[in-house]
Amino acid sequence: MKILFQNYTTPFSTEARYLNAALSTVGIQSEAWVDPKISAYDILDGYEPNVLVSHYKFVTSDLVKYFTENKGIDLVLNVTGADKNAMSSIEDLSESVSMPFVFTNDYANSEKSEKLQVQNVLPAADVFLLNGSIRTPEISLGVIGSSMTPEIEEVIKEEKVYHLLCLGEDEAFDLKTNTTRLSEIYGLYNKIVLSGDISLITSQVFFDISVAGHDLNVVPSKGQKKEFDDFLEKVFKEPKHSDGNSNLVQEVRSQIISKHTPFSRAERLMRFLKDDDSVKMLQKAQKDMAKT
Repeated sequence: MKILFQNYTTPFSTEARYLNAALSTVGIQSEAWVDPKISAYDILDGYEPNVLVSHYKFVTSDLVKYFTENKGIDLVLNVTGADKNAMSSIEDLSESVSMPFVFTNDYANSEKSEKLQVQNVLPAADVFLLNGSIRTPEISLGVIGSSMTPEIEEVIKEEKVYHLLCLGEDEAFDLKTNTTRLSEIYGLYNKIVLSGDISLITSQVFFDISVAGHDLNVVPSKGQKKEFDDFLEKVFKEPKHSDGNSNLVQEVRSQIISKHTPFSRAERLMRFLKDDDSVKMLQKAQKDMAKT
């Protein structure tokens, strides 16, 4: 099976890149469509994939035209964040384009469809980006959010030295950034506070910090603490022995390396594509990573 990933990277996620890297690492034919200047016709005719994986927001009219004219290729879409109208449009598209399933990064699987299979593929820690060794911290606190909120204002009220890192456009922050840039500096901070709505605090950023940071404190937006608690309960096993925050942080890090890496997410994707040989290769890669 040959797979092509359209580069649907966002400030919050490098999913397309890390899924492609995981598949390529174990020898599965996979490529990334990185250059947006290359047309859908040129990249698809040139590579001739069996499957294109993309995000519903990145589907262009040229892409739709290509798929309606070429029936021997499947389209798999990430539909995270799609509202009722967007899902209806995706369902309409599936009537003329082969879409074996769509998937969401939402742990609660809130995107629903009566016509399409909606599978769940959670975010992962991008181990291809993150530094293997945790750095010696140089700054006491880093605060990551997408906009200034009362919760963030409360966090920094008593702090003297901190950096405000924005995954958005809010000018009140010190630096506008993204997951790729953040991967290089998580280890600089003795502690990181991740604060915002549920889509941010359960995103790839959470998984990346848990692996590459020293200490993480998650501060949900008002009214979303229960949702975050539900996320933790659904995704992570409760530690057998919880003797303080440091042990809890280490336990979460260990569970992420064991179960929440690009290999485990790519394995899930290939399982939905019914490629048993690829599933076995990715399972082995995940087990090997958990041993390191």
